[in-house]
Amino acid sequence: MTGAEGISTTCSDDVLIGAGACILGPVTIGRGAKIGANAVVLSDVSPNATGVGIPAHIVSRPCEAILCG
Repeated sequence: MTGAEGISTTCSDDVLIGAGACILGPVTIGRGAKIGANAVVLSDVSPNATGVGIPAHIVSRPCEAILCG
C-alpha cells in the first residue's frame, strides 16, 4: 500500500466532534461519543465516552458510571 490506501475511520451515529479536532489513522468512534475541540484522536473511542487532549484520552464513560453506581 502507498499513501492513505486502506486507512479507514468509522464514525457511528450521534457523535459530536469539536471544532479543530483531528482524527488520525484507522480508528472507530463509538455511538454517542464526544470528541473535544482541538483533540487529536489516535485510537478507538468507546460508545458514550468523552475524549479530550493531545493525544486524546477518555475522561468519562457515562454508561459505566450509571451501572456501577
